[in-house]
Amino acid sequence: MKKQRRCLVRNWFASGNTSTRDIEELVESADRQLTANPLYLTMLCLLLDAENRGTIPTPGVLFELFVRELLEVKPSAIGMTLGYETHDKLQLLQYISTLLQDEDRRVISEDRLFSPLVSSRFPEAPRVVREIAETSGLLQRRNTGVYQFLHPLFLEFFAARVWLPKC
Repeated sequence: MKKQRRCLVRNWFASGNTSTRDIEELVESADRQLTANPLYLTMLCLLLDAENRGTIPTPGVLFELFVRELLEVKPSAIGMTLGYETHDKLQLLQYISTLLQDEDRRVISEDRLFSPLVSSRFPEAPRVVREIAETSGLLQRRNTGVYQFLHPLFLEFFAARVWLPKC
């Protein structure tokens, strides 16, 4: 596992200006839970690459930073004219996660997602969901007319943001 982590880090940062030795030391000093999971390790490399951070965050902070980084992608950068606030996107994603958790499901149909119940709380839900899907990929639309989170861990993360008190 240690060899695989080093290989990923070296390959990730091979062409950049960041010293791979420094990054390897940061990754090795991190919590094993954080670096043993390939998704966590990839998110960590993305954040270290983007912001050249000198400290390793906890898994919860890592998710928060990664999600915000994804949601703050400017729609105009990919040719979209929309542009909803990160806070609005977070609120909608949290609401969707609670709907899925309440129903013990991993996918949500467009009919359910854009129902009067959801629209009463989030009038712009169809447009915001489209922006999230097209800019961050945190929600993905399947050909069958259903949406799901990029990975089940993101569903759990957004649900946890609702149910756990802020620290």
